Amino acid sequence: FSYASSHSKANRKKNILPEDIFSYNNDLFYEYIKQAYGNDIAKLFSFQAIRNAELLLDTSCEDILLVLQQESDDIDALKKMCCFEVAGNKYQVKLGVKLTINNLIQSLNVTPLNQSQTQDTVTPLESTLSSSLTTNTSSIQSTSSPMQRKLDELGHIADIEERIDRWWVIHDEAERASLEQGIDYFLAITKSLINTYTCALSCKCHTRFKLPFMAPGFFKISSLYRHLKEKQCIQLRPGKENNLVNSEISSSNQSKTLHSVATSSGIESQHVKKAAHTTTSKRIRPQSDRHGVIKKSSKSYIKQVTLERLISFAKSKTNSYVKNYELKRDQLEHDLPDKLTEVWKQGPMSSGISDIPILIPWMKNTFENFKKQKNKFTYDNLIQQFALLLFILGGRNCYEFLRLNLPTALCHVSNVELLMRNNEQKNT
Repeated sequence: FSYASSHSKANRKKNILPEDIFSYNNDLFYEYIKQAYGNDIAKLFSFQAIRNAELLLDTSCEDILLVLQQESDDIDALKKMCCFEVAGNKYQVKLGVKLTINNLIQSLNVTPLNQSQTQDTVTPLESTLSSSLTTNTSSIQSTSSPMQRKLDELGHIADIEERIDRWWVIHDEAERASLEQGIDYFLAITKSLINTYTCALSCKCHTRFKLPFMAPGFFKISSLYRHLKEKQCIQLRPGKENNLVNSEISSSNQSKTLHSVATSSGIESQHVKKAAHTTTSKRIRPQSDRHGVIKKSSKSYIKQVTLERLISFAKSKTNSYVKNYELKRDQLEHDLPDKLTEVWKQGPMSSGISDIPILIPWMKNTFENFKKQKNKFTYDNLIQQFALLLFILGGRNCYEFLRLNLPTALCHVSNVELLMRNNEQKNT
């Protein structure tokens, strides 16, 4: 019984490999290994310069994996593909990699040399010179181009199923042992009048692939591998779908938590409370309404910060009114321009203050623009001349710095440049 089982395994491994496997060299050999056994095995063979099946027969799995014990940047890239990291910054070779290399070597041991190698004999002496030249040229052509595998429709289907199952066992981490043709994916192979085959593969998620036919005689199915590994097909990996649902639930819970925090913090001030009441209304507002609420709240915040900066600037100029005047937040929001004007008029006018007649109109113009939309800001002639003077004396960078830190106080740079060109035309 053991001999029969081992013999059946040997025959099965023999049928996996193409008949002309020993004629594959370099890129053709690596391409077949990549398609049949995976990119990690192909990269490992290429790094070890194992260019054909004959070199693979002269080595062992332990000799091939011995290079992974060394340290370098290239070897680290191989370790990430063929190994998994354990404690202590050490790497352990994946079991699937060892089994794949051992099975490939055993399959090569039971696979005879192809006909092109067995028939590569010396021409008999009694043949004529012309016939020897003909046979030599034909043998050179036959050895230079490898023989293609000649499979029928059923043979190609079995070959594709075998390679997909082998790849799935190595790369899949789920409990499923294999993928079933007709359930998880679907194959359709057609034969043309010139005895060529075309293959269409459809995934369970209705994604369709047209598999290209390679020179060695097999269909390239790397597009399906990328679809399953990189795109994370939800139909064949149900765990990914659950993760997506859980992530959506957690994100919704986080948004609800942030929403409740925003509404609770709105009780602290009357203005924020109105904004929170607007955002928490039961009626679903369109996208434009929500942006409008955000713009209003941000504008009120900018207004409050800008007013505090202007007050600190006024305090640095006149200190006499601070003792007799108490600023309140409610008064600050409603009648601040009038209060500041009154303070400037009642305070002792020093020589330094009298030299700044632009300050009061500039502050009034700033407060008036706070009540308007950004595209409707207005500036009187006096403010425009002040902005032009500031642009000329301070330069573009200084002007941009003040304009960005004092919203609505200064007009845009393009308007200042236009005003400058108009003045130049008047002077000329």
